[in-house]
Amino acid sequence: MDDVRSTVVRAQEGDAAAYETLVARFQDMAYGYAYALLGDFQMAQDAAQEAFIEAYRCLPALREPIAFPSWFKRIVFKWCDRLTRGQRAVPMPAEALDRRPAGVPGPAQTAEARDLRASVLEAVRHLPDREREVTALYYIDGYSQQEIAAFLGIPTTTVKNRLYTARKRLKERMLDMIRDTLGSNALPESFTEETLARAVAQAAAWNEESAYAQAEALLRDVLSKAPGHPAALKELNRALMRGRIYSGRGEWELLPELAAHGRDVLAAGAGNAHVRREMAETLLAIPAMEEAAAYLQEWIAAEGPDVERLGMLAWAQACRGHYAEAEMVWAQALDLAREADSQKVEEPLAHACEALVDALASAGEGERAAQVAREGWTVARRGPVSSPSRWMAVAYQAGMDLAPVAQTLLGCMEAEEGLEVEVEALTIRAWIDDPEEIIAAAREWARACLAAGRVPLIGRLREVGNVFRPRHGPHARTRLAQAMWELLADHPDARTPWGWDRFDVFAYLHAGLLDEAAALARQHYEEAGLPAAGNDLIVAAAALGELAPPEVVQALKAGGIEAVDEYGLFGWYLRARVALAEGRVEEALEALRTSLDYWSNPPLGPFADLWEQDRAWDPLRGDPRYQQIWADKRARIGPIHGNLHYFPGW
Repeated sequence: MDDVRSTVVRAQEGDAAAYETLVARFQDMAYGYAYALLGDFQMAQDAAQEAFIEAYRCLPALREPIAFPSWFKRIVFKWCDRLTRGQRAVPMPAEALDRRPAGVPGPAQTAEARDLRASVLEAVRHLPDREREVTALYYIDGYSQQEIAAFLGIPTTTVKNRLYTARKRLKERMLDMIRDTLGSNALPESFTEETLARAVAQAAAWNEESAYAQAEALLRDVLSKAPGHPAALKELNRALMRGRIYSGRGEWELLPELAAHGRDVLAAGAGNAHVRREMAETLLAIPAMEEAAAYLQEWIAAEGPDVERLGMLAWAQACRGHYAEAEMVWAQALDLAREADSQKVEEPLAHACEALVDALASAGEGERAAQVAREGWTVARRGPVSSPSRWMAVAYQAGMDLAPVAQTLLGCMEAEEGLEVEVEALTIRAWIDDPEEIIAAAREWARACLAAGRVPLIGRLREVGNVFRPRHGPHARTRLAQAMWELLADHPDARTPWGWDRFDVFAYLHAGLLDEAAALARQHYEEAGLPAAGNDLIVAAAALGELAPPEVVQALKAGGIEAVDEYGLFGWYLRARVALAEGRVEEALEALRTSLDYWSNPPLGPFADLWEQDRAWDPLRGDPRYQQIWADKRARIGPIHGNLHYFPGW
């Protein structure tokens, strides 16, 4: 059994080939044992597959590798018990056992063989449990008595005695038929692949149930045994996006891992239009504009252009500062949009136009931005407009007169009714009307949603808040958030996002209102405490060139990073600032590097920009170590102007 022990140890260390060896060695044994318990070949295969899935997950916890056979047997037994709990196993129909090559025996011989097989299985099923176990294992694939003993955790002499007794119980003339019958129902060669497929299917089900951590753990186990498995990689990306990036945890630094998974899927030839789109959006969200531009050019060359692909490429080129190239690609997108059904291309055209105008305007290319906006709006208004909020953002960013655009969009909605139409109209009006009037109208609309039982729809009003932020400043957004926070007191799930908007410290920092940002962070701390308000207190203080408040520093020293920041990004920056203030330069630099290793990329993560301007680092500006940290950070991301506009979903 030394070879079993060494194989298990290697498998526990992540050796994929070693685990495949274990599967190959024990799959028939698991199957035979399951059949002995269940009396049904299909159920036995199901139980064996589920047992291998569980073994994937649990193998690292096995303390004694030499005990693998008996440990695995208990897992098989558990799954057999689960499959039969509350019901009796249904024996496989005798006709399902007839696997003869077609046309060889005649009808009479076929009937006779079927009856004999049924008799054999019936005789085996009537053996006592312990004798049935060893009989199935011994005859299903020729396992030795020593191997059976190790698997069942009993002495070899006991196996021998049970086989002897079983033979006496069965008629000697049936032994050959037992061997043939059990062997004819051996596991298919695709068993290992089927086990992997079932594991991926289980992970997919967990993703649908929002059990993302379970799905991630299972999929990482699968990939440790079968590296590059395309279905597992795609499902893992879905678990990571939903469970660790979009869940509120905001672990955006995982995006490069998702991109690596996407490359592997495409390299395996398992990509389709959906995977290609997700891959492009992942690169654009990192943002890795150089790679994204090259990838999009390759995709377009391979599968042809469309408005969405060209729009993404135009934005990537503009972010890189390649404005002429961006305009050329945009012109191609417009040509396609003019020739296509306006209803099918209006949404991707609006998305592309918004991204490109934002990038150009943010880069100081105002005339180019205005030209792109006018061209896009001219094409879009030919037919129904399904993205009115986007076109208002385009017009604002390009410096266009907002009133005519708003009037056109509102006019298109006059014949429509319903709460969805009303909130869309509110979002458009937020660009041109007094914010206090909009907040009052929003409050009345939200009450109508409550009365209609449409509470989740109230979240659409956050789009109004997003308009307030650039158009009317952060104060209007805060007042809207406070109004919704009070209105939704009895609906905690719907209320949570408004709590975030009430304390949008970064909006005040972006507007240059540093003292108000610090005051809002303090208010957040007084209401929610630590670590909830730690991020705001740390970043607001850094913007002022100050250390975080004493109570935050004390919490860091007493409880570590998690005491002030559940995520870690801000906590590590505070550790760097504290070490710097106390003269521990080496520790300060290392903590700064750790902090910047998080996803602090602009513009969703403007923290790096704030921290680079933090006056506390002035004494180290000329230090090569300090300079290298920032150089490494910039090398990990591409250029970006304005906001991010494309995000993957996987």
